[in-house]
Amino acid sequence: MRLLIGADRSANHQTMNLLLTAQEKRVLGLIAEGETNKEIASALNISPATVKRHTENILSKLGVKN
Repeated sequence: MRLLIGADRSANHQTMNLLLTAQEKRVLGLIAEGETNKEIASALNISPATVKRHTENILSKLGVKN
């Protein structure tokens, strides 16, 4: 999920930091590392359903389509 391109990288990063909660940022980081929902859930001590919901929120807030 490559969201940041060229000169807009800094502005996009700042926008992402304002839009996403701390937990959503953690989930996004683990998604970027290639972790599955089950692995993310285990790492963050949350349910896979919660990971899925955070992922949906991330996609919605960043205007990204799956």
